[in-house]
Order: sequence, then C-alpha cells, then structure tokens
Amino acid sequence: MNELTELRDLFGDPPAPTPHAVAAARARLTEDAPPPRRRPHLRLRLGPVVGVAAMGAAAVMVFTQAGPVTPEEPGHPSPRTGAPSAGPQPIAYATARQVLLAAATSAERRPATDGAYWRVSAIRTNIAGAQLNVSWYGKDGVYRQGMRNLTGSAAGQAWLSGPLRSPRPFEISDQGFTLAELRSLPTTPRGIVTWAHGIASKISPKWRETDVQSFTDGLLTQMLAQAPAPPAARAAAFRALASRPGVKSGGVVRDERGREGNELRFGKAGQNRVVVDPATSQLLSETARDARGRTYYSNVYLEVGWTDERPRVPAAS
Repeated sequence: MNELTELRDLFGDPPAPTPHAVAAARARLTEDAPPPRRRPHLRLRLGPVVGVAAMGAAAVMVFTQAGPVTPEEPGHPSPRTGAPSAGPQPIAYATARQVLLAAATSAERRPATDGAYWRVSAIRTNIAGAQLNVSWYGKDGVYRQGMRNLTGSAAGQAWLSGPLRSPRPFEISDQGFTLAELRSLPTTPRGIVTWAHGIASKISPKWRETDVQSFTDGLLTQMLAQAPAPPAARAAAFRALASRPGVKSGGVVRDERGREGNELRFGKAGQNRVVVDPATSQLLSETARDARGRTYYSNVYLEVGWTDERPRVPAAS
C-alpha cells in the first residue's frame, strides 16, 4: 500500500475540485510549451491544509505540466528572507488560548496596507520535494504563479505562469473569493466562525459534523496565513480559534527557517501544527502529519502582503 492509498483510507474521498481549481489547471495545461531542448516536467500541486477534513481533500494530488520557463529577473526577494531574528524572544505562553488572544491583540493594532498585488511567498514541501512558490493576486482578478524547484533532479528550474483571470481569484483552502468579500469579512468571533462553518458545511454531503468543524478551523487558519483580510477580521479569527475545542499549545519552537514562534496543534493527536508569532500576528509555518506522525506536507511562509512589484520568476536563494 503506498502513501496516497494510506491517506485515502485514513481521511476518505475528497470533494470534487472547485471550478476555480479546474480553471487554474486548464490554464496551466494550455500554456505554451517550454522552449525546444528543455524537457517539460510534471509538478505536484498540493494546496496548503490545516484541518483534518482539509487533509482528506488534499490527499488526491493533481499533476499539471509546468508553464514555460521564463528567464530569471533580478530583484525578487530571496527565499532566505526568513532568517532567524535577533529580536526579543517569544513569550512561552501556558496555553493555546493565551497565544491566540495575544496574536489577536497584535493583529488589530497592525495598520491596513495596500498595493497592486497581494503576494504570498512560501516554501512548500511534500513527497515530491521542495518548491519556492510565489502567488500574485491582482486587484483586476488576474492570478499568476511563480515556481522554483529547490530539490530533486529538477532543482533550479523556475518559471512564471501565464496570467489566469478569474471572477474569484483569491483562494483559501481551495475556495475562491473576491477581494470585496475578503475585505468585508465579519469582525466578531461568532461572525467569523459562522462564515467559515457556512462554507465548510457545503463542501461535501458525505462529511460528518466533525469533518465540517475541522475544515472550519482550517479555513480560519488559512485565512490568517494567506488572505488579504482586514486587521479586525484577522483579530476576530484569532479570538474565534482561541475558543475552539481541541487546539493545544506546543510551546516555543523554531520553524524550518530557524524563526522562533509559538506552536499550535490541531486535529487528532495534534497532527496539524502551526507556528505563529504572537507579537506580529503572522503565521510562520504549518505542517500536516498522518496518523503515524509522519510529516507529509509543510508550508513555510516567507512573505505575505501587498506589494507594487510586478510578478516575476522567483530568484535563486
């Protein structure tokens, strides 16, 4: 039995892909072929997940042909921007609730920012290897993705996808949203949970309530990690998670880039773990583990925020 079969047996069949995901895959498949003599390779696309139900949805992986390799451009931030900080040491909070409430206070104090693109830069590692992934979400509804293989025989290959226009370009846990929807998210803990639960309850008719609740936690966490949500909505999500059952503290830890933060554990036996910096309210990394405790997916966030820089091929570290 291989790992994919084990994951399917453990978490069940995932829901059908969303129209947004199908459109993205078709766009990548129809992009121009790579230049002659450069053999195209297959890349593994596995969306970031936190909740146990979301892990089931991610267990089926879709291989799509990479877009044409575009010449590198200077000036893109290096994936080593997440170096350990010489700043103050994180507080060793006793409980997950204390961590989340401290992060909520920091989140609501952060000023709102703006720019031409919402950019999410992360190193994603799964059974296929590690990739630097930079997503560019334009206010005009155009999405572009830059990738650089960091490991394996294809290490060093990099490309920038062609533009993909979508009416709901912003993705959280494989669900599409408009910028207006994200900017109008509820700003109370009860309101943000109702929003997330309403989406989770429509994912699959086969899901039990425990699956829906798990996806609700994952959606809130992914919103905090990747979405251009207003400070008040982010604070509400942190406070909502502080009241959710089953969230445990793992103490002060270092993520894969050596940055210190407070670990939060979700799901059965804490398979899904998030490292957050309560002082900045930023999520530093996340990992997903199977029932045997084996890490099969990790996401290390390097930069998340608005920028006026145009999309470009991710530079080598």
